[in-house]
Amino acid sequence: MAQRRGEFSEACASVFARLHLADSTDVAASLVVREQPDLLVIDLDRFEPSIDLDALADLVDRRAGAPTLLLCPGAGAAWLPALMARGPVGYAVTPLGPAALRARVEAALEHPAAGAPVSDAACLRGLLDLR
Repeated sequence: MAQRRGEFSEACASVFARLHLADSTDVAASLVVREQPDLLVIDLDRFEPSIDLDALADLVDRRAGAPTLLLCPGAGAAWLPALMARGPVGYAVTPLGPAALRARVEAALEHPAAGAPVSDAACLRGLLDLR
């Protein structure tokens, strides 16, 4: 987990005026309330849907439509639709190289109301089939 946060920070820190990294949903929820970030990025890699779905859905709810980007390993993509139902979120299937990750974060910041890109509709249908 620390390695993934370090990789994210290295690739994307310069995109943000301030970058806060959280190691739990509780810490992230506190940051969302206190800091009201322009973009919330949730790396789903270490989460388990049967355990963490409610807490992650609460984070999306707390954003009240503000930009949220989900980084999701392909093998765990089946639970994306449940989070997408809670509010507008964009997503990227990982792993991504540093340049691609940075581009996806920049796109989420530039087009906050877009949610999941329309070009990802076929990919989302495939993810739904995994459920």
